[in-house]
Amino acid sequence: MPFSVVLDPKAITRIEQQLEGIVGASAGAGAIELQKSLSAGRRSGIWYGEEKARQGILDFEGFKGFINPRRSSAPGEFPQEQTGELVGAVSLGFIGTTSDQVFVHEVGVFNVDVDKLVTLEFAAPEDGGRPFVSKSMARTQTHREMRKVARMVDP
Repeated sequence: MPFSVVLDPKAITRIEQQLEGIVGASAGAGAIELQKSLSAGRRSGIWYGEEKARQGILDFEGFKGFINPRRSSAPGEFPQEQTGELVGAVSLGFIGTTSDQVFVHEVGVFNVDVDKLVTLEFAAPEDGGRPFVSKSMARTQTHREMRKVARMVDP
């Protein structure tokens, strides 16, 4: 007995909309994980803190009187949150859809000094490099959270 299947012409559009929502939600989870990795927490670097000011040492290691509220990060660690500038600059944006219907979202740090970002992400550790975007996006925890959110999106 022959039969035929007719696809609703609106089905493709509905599927694309659902996929765009899933991709967007997953990218949002990636942005949250990036913010978490940059948030204040334990670091093992030098603390250019209040004890230096009490000792009258206000020009140490080139900081010219700048006092950090927290211990700085050491090589291999995420940058330590000192001012909140990087955490606050993490953002998510929808770029568009490619010709082959791939939804493109970007997660990144925006409106921060480009030289600072390049140094943090690409410089050698001894030159101040503390890669955080690539490192956060490669973490198992980030992928786990992105998958979890994707499964939660209501189709």
